[in-house]
Amino acid sequence: MKITLLSLVFLLFGTAASPTATAADAFVEMAAETGTVIGTVTNARGPVAGSLVILRTPRGGMRTQSDRRGQFRFRAVPQGRHVIGAVAPTGESVREQIGVRSGATTAVRLRVR
Repeated sequence: MKITLLSLVFLLFGTAASPTATAADAFVEMAAETGTVIGTVTNARGPVAGSLVILRTPRGGMRTQSDRRGQFRFRAVPQGRHVIGAVAPTGESVREQIGVRSGATTAVRLRVR
């Protein structure tokens, strides 16, 4: 019995692995299950530049740094509940839970203390 590579893929993955599927199709499917998180790190005096911002997800973690206006952005964040936190250069910190919806942008204001 001769099994072609395409037949093997079909047997393993079903119709989701059609011969016409492209990398772009896979990206669109992945993007549909993710959202974006934007936000600002502040303290009692206003925006905090240079803060380390960490987002923990079931698939691991993401990190970035707030810009001169205290702003940050995470793209392609899996939908669901996650923990986000920030540590300012002064050592002030904050941590909270957020919810990310598929295809949506979640805005967060992290006030460090």
